[in-house]
Amino acid sequence: ADRNQFGTLTTPDRDEIAHYLPELLRSVRSSYSTLIRLDLPNEALDIIGNLLLDLRIHCMSILFQQTTEQIKQLSENWQIQYNGKYMGVTDLPIKFLQLVEDVIQIVKESALSGEQRESPLLDKPTAKKELEKQVDSILSAFHGSLSTLSFSEDLEDGEDSSPVVSQLIGTPVSSQKTSKAKQNIPIWEHRLLITLSNCMFTKSTILDTILAKFKESGFPSVDGCVNNAKTKLENLERTILDRYLEQKSDPLVGTIEPSMYLGRFDWDVTVSPTDIRPYAKECINNLINVHAEVIGVSSALLDNVLTRIVETVAEELYRVMSCVQKFSRQGAQQARADIQALQEFFKDYTSDAAKGHFAEALDVVPKLENSEKALVEDVLRQCKARMKIQLMCLRKT
Repeated sequence: ADRNQFGTLTTPDRDEIAHYLPELLRSVRSSYSTLIRLDLPNEALDIIGNLLLDLRIHCMSILFQQTTEQIKQLSENWQIQYNGKYMGVTDLPIKFLQLVEDVIQIVKESALSGEQRESPLLDKPTAKKELEKQVDSILSAFHGSLSTLSFSEDLEDGEDSSPVVSQLIGTPVSSQKTSKAKQNIPIWEHRLLITLSNCMFTKSTILDTILAKFKESGFPSVDGCVNNAKTKLENLERTILDRYLEQKSDPLVGTIEPSMYLGRFDWDVTVSPTDIRPYAKECINNLINVHAEVIGVSSALLDNVLTRIVETVAEELYRVMSCVQKFSRQGAQQARADIQALQEFFKDYTSDAAKGHFAEALDVVPKLENSEKALVEDVLRQCKARMKIQLMCLRKT
């Protein structure tokens, strides 16, 4: 009868507990302080002291758990910040930072600070272990959010991607359209770039800011947790970059050979070159297109993205040239003009690996006499003059 009168005891959810725990902790401390003034035996006070210690650890744990759940619920608006202190990122990492800074301050003011007859909370091994566990959970939660965003291809209707394509062989021009159903959501490749930029910014700036906040708030070192989070973000960066490059490099490289032999071109030609061939110009224009897409998010991504694409182009160029059955003298001049033009246009984003592939491509082309080299130099000079704007697009300075 009594149970029916008072009802059953229900366990409140975490958010309700988190809201009241700091106040509950203050109330227990106030009662504890009163008991201390009564000069009770230490054995009696120790019982309350142990309860207070457990409550402080629980308070810290619940507050961090609440923040972890809040981080998991953060949403991305895909609006890039071009002005202000942070460039090329959305507000998602900033919202993450604010949540972490807020919980650090609350835990510091409630559970971390000790009062009369209380020892420092994090001197206790159990409390320190719990702190590390919760910090790991918080950082892992944001890593999980970024990872989910990078694989959220289902946000689109499947037709709003923008592969690098060939106008020479009749594939459609690269598009910048967005899904009709979700006009505020960028195409998938842009989302990959934005998430990649947020990953890099979080790793290089946000995590260090969080680490400094913990230290200045009196917490023990959480360097291990932060370093582990940085490693996980580095791995995620590589995964995102690989997915973007798969979307961009593979179609670009796949157009080189078909475009090269468009119109039944043969390297055993008898006509001297007057310009680089259209396939080489298409490679240049496609890289400029990717450059524009990447720099539209963050210039910090250019080296990572364009360097890898140039490597794949150089490798494919070597493969195609090594398959040529026969070069005429004029064909050799044309091939060298094309390869050297690509070397010149791409030089700011050419890695050692790409240099090696370009050199291998030149090695399979017959050597030229000095008089023949002069013609190649003339073709390159005229090409650079005609394509001055394209050349400027791919220069870092």
